[in-house]
Amino acid sequence: MWLALRTTALKRRLLTLESNWRFKSLEILEGENLAQVSKEQSSIVKRLCTLWKTPVYEFEVDDIRFMIGQGHGLKYMLIEAIALLEENLLTEGDYYQGDLLNAVLELNATQWGQFKEQWDKVDSLLQVQIEHLRIIRPKLEIDNFYNNRPT
Repeated sequence: MWLALRTTALKRRLLTLESNWRFKSLEILEGENLAQVSKEQSSIVKRLCTLWKTPVYEFEVDDIRFMIGQGHGLKYMLIEAIALLEENLLTEGDYYQGDLLNAVLELNATQWGQFKEQWDKVDSLLQVQIEHLRIIRPKLEIDNFYNNRPT
């Protein structure tokens, strides 16, 4: 009986920790340690490695856009991106209104295949404003998004 109570308490604690994933880095969440960055590395690699070790709650809009564009940490970055897009579909990182949305829309079918639920959420957000978006942001990758529907 003691062992059963202890196991139940441990499971509850693990579930509580799971709800605190934003306080962890992608390095911890993904269980993957990236190589050390050297002076010769590109600015993209340096930024990727820095963000990989940063707790998710510290990410700014452009950090999320960047990581999605690089295809890293998508399980967590898509959750963050969708939350921001629900507030403002044209949320802006460092480049232009809608750059976060465009990073999400540019994902390919293989990437979306792992995240059908998130694809559906983005689809719902788009459906509300799709005609308006096509007019005000004609360069958004809306067609790419629908061409990469997960199966």
